[in-house]
Amino acid sequence: MTSAKLKYVAIITMLIDHIGAFMLEDAYGISSTIYVLSRSLGRIAFPIFAFLLVEGFKKTKNIKKYFINLLIFAFISEIPFDLVHNGTIFDPSHQNIFFTLLADLIMLILIDRIRIKRENTKIITEIFIVILFSLLSMFFRFDYSFFAPLVFYSYYKFYDNKKMRFLGSELALYFEALSFVHISNILIYFYNGERGRQNKCFFYLFYPLHLLIIYFLKINLINL
Repeated sequence: MTSAKLKYVAIITMLIDHIGAFMLEDAYGISSTIYVLSRSLGRIAFPIFAFLLVEGFKKTKNIKKYFINLLIFAFISEIPFDLVHNGTIFDPSHQNIFFTLLADLIMLILIDRIRIKRENTKIITEIFIVILFSLLSMFFRFDYSFFAPLVFYSYYKFYDNKKMRFLGSELALYFEALSFVHISNILIYFYNGERGRQNKCFFYLFYPLHLLIIYFLKINLINL
């Protein structure tokens, strides 16, 4: 499976998740089968996004450009994200997924730079950094909160070992035990290291645009 195919799986399942969260909950309630199924399927998206960020970090030739792209779309996406969540253009109570990706990219850069400067870096140093970013994720209310840095780190730490990467990420994802999240790790396991045909602009723009569309559909359906 190529990275392009993984991205499409992540985008589709994220869309299903957001339809469930922002439309089906109001229509059918959180106990309905269709709502539970949509949110459970939606859990597949995040581990794939996390893995692809690690993959991008490992393979990019321009980490500065990668960082800037995430930063730009984090701010672009915040208004659509806040609108669909609470109907306001600014709500500091919860930040969009691009901020999660951005924060954990910074974490990976920091860990990697320390490794380069100190070849015998103790694992305790890396764990301390991961815990620090977990706490920061909670403080700034990033998507997936405390657990996100654990997932990113597991993909980074065991990047070159498929079996350990699978086991490590499964442990990091234990909090999603009752969802379909583990399907993502099966798909990632069969990743073949190839990019495949992809459009970067589409993948970046899809997130804020689909949130805006869901928001307008939601308010128009309410007013019918």
